[in-house]
Amino acid sequence: MKIIFLLLSIFSFNVKAEVDDQIIKKTITDNSEKLNSFARTLDVESIKKIYAPNAVTIVDGKIVTKEEIEKFWSGFKEKINLGNPIRISYSVAGINVRPIGYGFVLADYDYSSKAGASGVVITEENGKCSDLMEQVDDRWLIVHSHCSTARQESPVSEDKQKLYP
Repeated sequence: MKIIFLLLSIFSFNVKAEVDDQIIKKTITDNSEKLNSFARTLDVESIKKIYAPNAVTIVDGKIVTKEEIEKFWSGFKEKINLGNPIRISYSVAGINVRPIGYGFVLADYDYSSKAGASGVVITEENGKCSDLMEQVDDRWLIVHSHCSTARQESPVSEDKQKLYP
């Protein structure tokens, strides 16, 4: 069984699919724009459309369940409906697309995210995302997304400096 899996893995990486990078980049960029307009549209469904029904999302090493995602968007929507002027600014850059087999690509990119209200930034983060995407009919859907926030290096103590010269 391990040999069959190994052969299938090797085979899928050697067989490159013809992929229009611009379609993948547009899909990711369009989703970014939907996040930015959420406070005006309250359209959760348009954001969820990019994800496959069985998609797995990991943020900073933690698996985020569909229930947690639904709870986040519901809470966000409720705050806006109650008059909170919260807004999102989300952008992506440097999207790289690599076909990894027929109907699959790996897309990685940098992201920048800010949330604020009344002109005050509440939270801000930058990082990297990698999305495994599958072509379903004429659309590309995320089946696995992994995003990590860039961390500032913490100062190394003198004891650790002695261990790692």
